[in-house]
Amino acid sequence: MLLWGITALSHVACTVDFPSKLQQDTATNDSATTDSDFDSDSDGSDTLFVTDSDSFSDSVTTGTETDTDTLTDTDTLTDTDTLTETDTGFSTDTITTSPTCLVISEYLEYGGNNRAIELLNCSPLPLKMELQSICIVRDADTDCSATYTFTKSKLSVDKVATLCHPALDTSYYGTCTYTSIDIAGFDGNDRLVLKDENGVVIDVFGDPAIPPPAGQWAGVEYRRHDYTPCPGQPGVSCPVDSYFTPISDTDTPFGDFGIAPPP
Repeated sequence: MLLWGITALSHVACTVDFPSKLQQDTATNDSATTDSDFDSDSDGSDTLFVTDSDSFSDSVTTGTETDTDTLTDTDTLTDTDTLTETDTGFSTDTITTSPTCLVISEYLEYGGNNRAIELLNCSPLPLKMELQSICIVRDADTDCSATYTFTKSKLSVDKVATLCHPALDTSYYGTCTYTSIDIAGFDGNDRLVLKDENGVVIDVFGDPAIPPPAGQWAGVEYRRHDYTPCPGQPGVSCPVDSYFTPISDTDTPFGDFGIAPPP
């Protein structure tokens, strides 16, 4: 608060010149008072009191408004949070970028056209089967002799799909998920190789690089007991007997074929 004292002669018309600071002040809350009671020395002069109370409040108000604008600008930073949230919405990317877990869970070779395999999805998410493939390594070959890419379909978690010889006796088993005369034409010493969408081997039945004796896996059913994928890469051995249990069940062949094992 500013207090200015200006003295003028009593009973004489006079002009009071205000300081330049007050002349520039256009606020409406200035006040001025004259009162003869302030003539403390009884010399016939009055004192003019001018009170300026707006300069401080104006600057505070202006300062507050400026600060508020700054805070408003920072609010826009929260908009970027929504971008982060949408990134988590790409659940389908997880299917293709996470390691695929697809294994041969059952192998049946009962002679003639009664040959089939069962596949188990051990991944944490459904698999797009059209992105996977299987090949057969025949006899003395050490690389794929024929390849089959699965038709478009989705295999749910902990569920199985079947691939059979197209002329499979339906009295043994009904409709299979897929049919392939090349893949399901194995004859007891052919090896099977599963690959993911990038062509990476994810599971095998037998060692692709080592042909077994002729007919070693003929006339028998193998049920998997270790569902850990075995890619059979160099230095990684995947003996059939370490992952499968042979079942000689000619009375009820294909007994549990196509039925998913307990998770």
